[in-house]
Amino acid sequence: TYANKANIRRYLGTATQTADYILDTAFADWTVNHRGRGVAYLALQFELDEEVYKIGKPDVTCIVKGRKVYDPRLGNDPTNPSFIIYSANPALCLADYLLSASLGLGETSTRIDWDSVIAAANICDELVTIPGSTTQKRYTCNAVLYVAISDEERRANIETLAGGMMGHVFYRGGKWRMYAGAASNSRFDLTADDLAGKFALRT
Repeated sequence: TYANKANIRRYLGTATQTADYILDTAFADWTVNHRGRGVAYLALQFELDEEVYKIGKPDVTCIVKGRKVYDPRLGNDPTNPSFIIYSANPALCLADYLLSASLGLGETSTRIDWDSVIAAANICDELVTIPGSTTQKRYTCNAVLYVAISDEERRANIETLAGGMMGHVFYRGGKWRMYAGAASNSRFDLTADDLAGKFALRT
């Protein structure tokens, strides 16, 4: 039905992609320099045919997987392609945002506390029981972020990603540290011997 009536070309935003040849041919303002490196997009072309498109140009929807991110649980090298995978894990997405020079803060890997990233990522991946006698991962990240052009917008993006795991992230002792929201065991017992004065109890 759509043979020669629709042309859909997909670009994934790779570092080596070239400009779309049909757009380059069809529009004078679109040149070989419009490569969209780092930008995923579709180039769509439809041939007007009242039999094929009886109600006009079709609406196009897509199921999109996001950016690939480094998973420190696979290995200790953020530049190794084998350790960079697609993941909806909020902790890994947040760490990637901290690392990314083009989209995020552009931090170096030595300024990230990877032990805290691993601990948060594991909490996010824990399977929890949901109604219907089945399980799902505790937290997943399914947000769309706009490229920040100010520190305030970068801060908002960081808070969005941290919020995706009911957690928080902060910079302390020369490193970024993150925590995912989950119940934990008590670290110590608090008794009457720890009190400095009178106390009141409200139930």
